[in-house]
Amino acid sequence: MEATTVSIPISKWHKYNLLRQNPSLVDFLPETHIFWMASLVDLLRRHRVVVIKSALGQGGETVCKVQRHRHHYTIYFGKNVARANDLRDLERKLPQYTIRELSVVQQYICLAPYKNRPADIRTIVQRNENGTFELTGMFYKRAPTHKFVTNVKQGGAFGPLTHYLRSAFTQSDVAKIITSIEKVSLEIGNYLGGQFRNNVYGIDLGLDSAGHLWIIEVNTKPSLNILQHIDKRMHSRAIFLRNWKKAPL
Repeated sequence: MEATTVSIPISKWHKYNLLRQNPSLVDFLPETHIFWMASLVDLLRRHRVVVIKSALGQGGETVCKVQRHRHHYTIYFGKNVARANDLRDLERKLPQYTIRELSVVQQYICLAPYKNRPADIRTIVQRNENGTFELTGMFYKRAPTHKFVTNVKQGGAFGPLTHYLRSAFTQSDVAKIITSIEKVSLEIGNYLGGQFRNNVYGIDLGLDSAGHLWIIEVNTKPSLNILQHIDKRMHSRAIFLRNWKKAPL
């Protein structure tokens, strides 16, 4: 498989639109739009809870959650919680990055929890010796106390994926979910790998309480260090492929 010599842009909006062009991935994508107040109001009307992210933000620092109630709104940002009494008040109390930076507003996925906290999944896919993408890592990430973001940089915990899945779903569902995770991750890797030169992607996936899989985000520079705490063989293979792609021809 020959990729172009162009790296995939880091913008969340650009990556979302790339994924939407693949019919195999559309059903796994939460509804997402460029942020402005009209799109926020429209999404809140349909989904009641949304997240707003800086299109270029990293590490979960520029992510807030907005929830619509009958007579007010609640804004969650970091450990802070604010109440807005109407839309004008909501606009005034949103984090400043929503004004300064291009942002996206996205349907919030109510994640199946692990130990009473939101949890999601990180998979690592890498281009291998055959030029196709290989799944080299999987683990869960769990949000810290009083936060909804699971990013490790924000204090999130992590561990083997099966620990999370076995606690949240029945044994008969776990194998099906893992198969779906693997299939979607490889589809993303090979789809983007056919267009861009990136050799590794970190894919954040979420599971709702029904076990439906959602694509939260695709990262272009994921850390491989966590894998050494999950599975030594995973880490060894991931490091080998990273170094192999860097080696001179």
